Amino acid sequence: MNETEQIVEEKILTEEEWEKGQEWGGAACDECGHKFEIGELHFLLSGLKSSNVFFAYCVSCYQKRQW
Repeated sequence: MNETEQIVEEKILTEEEWEKGQEWGGAACDECGHKFEIGELHFLLSGLKSSNVFFAYCVSCYQKRQW
């Protein structure tokens, strides 16, 4: 894996993650701002492999990125 490759993780938002997300306005897509609901599928993409930064995308925005 080189420095620019991203790790993609499929996630289902849990109630615990949803509650944590409320502290900063709710778990949401970093692209369009869509607020995730409990049980909703979304994708986490890592930043550079040397960082611990992840970006969340709703299914629609993630699919657009694949084109």
